[in-house]
Amino acid sequence: MSAKEKGDEAYNIGDYTKAINYYSLAINNAPSNSILLSSRAKSYYKKFDNDENVTPNQWKRVIEDCTSALNLDKSNYDALYYGGLTMFFQLKKEDKGLKMLENAYATSMGNARKFRQYSLPQEIYQSILRARKTIKQAEFEQSIQSSNPLYKKLMVLLEKDYQNQIDAVYSKNVPKEVLDDYTIKITMQRISDIKDLNSVFSNNFNSALLQKHDPPDHLCDPISLNLFHDPVITPSGQSFEKSWLWQHLSANEVDPLTRQKLTKEQCYPNLGLKLCVDEYIEVYGISTDL
Repeated sequence: MSAKEKGDEAYNIGDYTKAINYYSLAINNAPSNSILLSSRAKSYYKKFDNDENVTPNQWKRVIEDCTSALNLDKSNYDALYYGGLTMFFQLKKEDKGLKMLENAYATSMGNARKFRQYSLPQEIYQSILRARKTIKQAEFEQSIQSSNPLYKKLMVLLEKDYQNQIDAVYSKNVPKEVLDDYTIKITMQRISDIKDLNSVFSNNFNSALLQKHDPPDHLCDPISLNLFHDPVITPSGQSFEKSWLWQHLSANEVDPLTRQKLTKEQCYPNLGLKLCVDEYIEVYGISTDL
């Protein structure tokens, strides 16, 4: 069994550290293999995900591997996807991250014949919706912060209280490890307090209107029930999210609603509907559960 095969096996059982080691060994023997680089990047991402102690420098390992993989093969959708996830959600480079995610979706659909199932494009589609929801939520919270005098006053009080606590602990003669531990606790409490403050000010009438506004049915894919991202229209006039429809057609080439024979070549992008979805998101954000 080759080092790559051992890496794939370790990845599939969730042993990401072992997968990274095997992929690294394989890369040493084949440094120009784009798939090996993106496989290691994916393993790094899975290992680091949900670990609050991972540093930005560690996350940059994902970006480095993804960048190297894309330099070798611009159509490597795994490199685009995991690079985009890392850029957007971990390194907070939202514009670049979202662009990479959208490129990953388009590229994965362009290589659709390689898939037996369309789970990866569907996963990317969900991540794009999650990213757009994150952007709208940040914009909304920023509008609250900039327009509400009471919010600003409370933020000033929080910052003063935080600084007073830091000054108090530094004024005491305690061991450095105790000092560091207490400083971390104060900082984590500050972050929690700010989140609570944002939540309180978000729970007003305008927020309810913005965040609890259910999208109309015609803007949602009838298969996944989520907002469209890349809608295509069938000869019957019904629109579907592309990745979900392609999944259906890979098993049975009939229209999901009319049951008439349907092929991918008969479907076309619904640009007007996509524009309507983009305008809806601009006004209301994304309220679907992702």
